[in-house]
Amino acid sequence: MISGAWTRIFSSRTTKRDPDCQNPDQLCMTKPAPSGSGRTALLPFSVIIPARNAAGTLACCLGAVFASSLKPPEVLVVDDGSVDETSAIAARYPCRVIPIALGSGPMAPRYAGAARARGQILVFIDADVEVRPDTFSRLIADFSDPAVHAVTGCLSPEGPVTRFAGHFKNEYMHWIFSRQPRRSSFLYGSLWAVRREDLIVFEPVSEPFGSLVSDSEMGFRLQAAGKGVILDHNLVVGHHKNYSLAGLLKNDFVIPFMFARIFFRYRNASSWTCRKAFSHASLAQGLSVFAAPAALVLFSLFVFSGSCLYGVPAVLMLTGFYAFWFSFLAGLLKRRGILFVLRSLLVLPLDAAVMAAGICGGLVYSLKKAFSEGLFTDNEGVLCPGK
Repeated sequence: MISGAWTRIFSSRTTKRDPDCQNPDQLCMTKPAPSGSGRTALLPFSVIIPARNAAGTLACCLGAVFASSLKPPEVLVVDDGSVDETSAIAARYPCRVIPIALGSGPMAPRYAGAARARGQILVFIDADVEVRPDTFSRLIADFSDPAVHAVTGCLSPEGPVTRFAGHFKNEYMHWIFSRQPRRSSFLYGSLWAVRREDLIVFEPVSEPFGSLVSDSEMGFRLQAAGKGVILDHNLVVGHHKNYSLAGLLKNDFVIPFMFARIFFRYRNASSWTCRKAFSHASLAQGLSVFAAPAALVLFSLFVFSGSCLYGVPAVLMLTGFYAFWFSFLAGLLKRRGILFVLRSLLVLPLDAAVMAAGICGGLVYSLKKAFSEGLFTDNEGVLCPGK
């Protein structure tokens, strides 16, 4: 159930609830109007873009949206308290600008847009994403299967960025997603869509960094409700996040921290136990994340002590770590060249160590919160596919 400031998102008189809706956690808004009913009929789909201080990327995002081969009937930009030119840039395009000021992460503006949208399918894209000309036509085609209730896509390895860390992150995420099955248990925030009647309203985990992994939470809840979620590997978008190395490491601390937070919320029947993964992170990837810092610690002990008791395990762990990432590095060598691979060889274990720190920090934070507030009874659960 949503509560507190979140209820203000749905207070608009433009939002009508379906009287047949029985689920209080479901955003059951107006169904398509019958002919002559006097109600506003739903559009085929709506594009909703949450934006907060997105002036640097929003023009490119909207330019690509309106250059699509399948023109969106409705585009809504939800400006969440921006202090830059976000609203002014959005106003240059034929879209509706919805101002809110919550600053709690991307899910609140997504809901605000959904509450005012008129599309039968709600398409969410981030303000730093550049869709391809065929993105919307592919999405709508996916929904031609009545068993599909939500669709997500992935990032292109060739994102429009200039820094090494930005290219590395796009390559990294593309490789991770390319290994995922089509039948998915998660949604990816850069691009996802859901049937209007299937959008579930909930208050996501947001402490302490905001609702940064609420897209995965939505996927978990849809799966638990028996809804079909797919990852369309051909649904690829560009990402304009031009990370510096420091920005990359910060992101890769915060996101694993928040994934550790939601792991506690959805720990019952977690998908670690049925598909050896949690959201898009496989069990093997999780092990590799902890192998890297462990190897670095053992190697440091070997340097100071000279004992093979530390050196041999360090070599074995690093060998296993790079074995996991071998196909990723091979792809980089083909597309980016040897210098990019050499830099990646150094960044990978450092990035993994930061991720491990984020996971540990999130687990400690969650445990402290659980014991202090008695939250061990708040357990949502994740259903295994087919169960």
